[in-house]
Amino acid sequence: MALLNTTKSALFLKSGAVLPVAPANFIENTVPIMITPEIAVTDYNRISGKLNTSDSYADTCNSQVNFAVEHLMRSNDIGATTLDAVPEYGELLKICGFDETISAGVSVGYINTQVPVLGSAVVVLDGNQFEMTGSMASDMTLDLTIGSPAKLSCSLQGYIDDAVPTVVTQPDPTLSDEPLMVVSCANLVTLGGTVLKPDSVKFMTNPEIADFYTMGGTDGLKSKAMTDYGLTCEISFFIDNADYAREVTAIKNQTYATLEVLVATDDASALVNGKSMKITCGLVKTTTYTDTDQDNVGKRTVTYRVSNDSNDHALSILVGTFA
Repeated sequence: MALLNTTKSALFLKSGAVLPVAPANFIENTVPIMITPEIAVTDYNRISGKLNTSDSYADTCNSQVNFAVEHLMRSNDIGATTLDAVPEYGELLKICGFDETISAGVSVGYINTQVPVLGSAVVVLDGNQFEMTGSMASDMTLDLTIGSPAKLSCSLQGYIDDAVPTVVTQPDPTLSDEPLMVVSCANLVTLGGTVLKPDSVKFMTNPEIADFYTMGGTDGLKSKAMTDYGLTCEISFFIDNADYAREVTAIKNQTYATLEVLVATDDASALVNGKSMKITCGLVKTTTYTDTDQDNVGKRTVTYRVSNDSNDHALSILVGTFA
């Protein structure tokens, strides 16, 4: 008896309607992936004068899947020799609603898109291969918690090509040798020119994902689609008594500010080419906050709306070379 080994799972992602071909487009995950195809099965009654005559039917074309991805983000080029190298998480960001811009030899940037694209995925679970072609959409949380690596948490959903997997040889992708981008006390968070001292910063896409399933053969629809999203940011920090009224004043005045987060800096809080990550939001507005007690010290968690600027840019992520 050969038991299914869930640690032998490998995920391959690609934006667009072309399946990734293993071992290309591998994305490292911190949790084993479990695939449970949700086949559309409907119960119905068969009234005949007898008991226990209910039955069911299945629409085998309507097989959906939903699985979690937790990815620890790494630098794109620690050796600073190929600073336009696309990071491993690039395809995931594109599926989550970001456009990718490569500046040759310089950097790679990601900005919230106005034209979301669907994604394709291949999951191989201990030799059992599942394929999802051009139907995948996802939410995203970018978690920056002090003492931990920058982390992308996503819930990918879409239609599976065939609920019955293909038996294949388990692929052996090469694991990245780039270092993790660990959030440290040297990293900087600046809001409207003021340096904050948070222990956690989170960015969420909060997408609206529609489900399209129609007749029409190859011209029919069988996919998810991101129809809108509402970017937010959540920052937690200990309350400085001198700034106690800052957030309520910002809510009252409905003022916008610029937010900048520098991750994986050097000890002097400077960005390092090929190692660091710079996150910029041109227009954030304080919407709500909650105060709690932690060891007799006030702690505040603030939620900000992240709005588009005149170029429709709201959230920018940059790796590679920094000016």
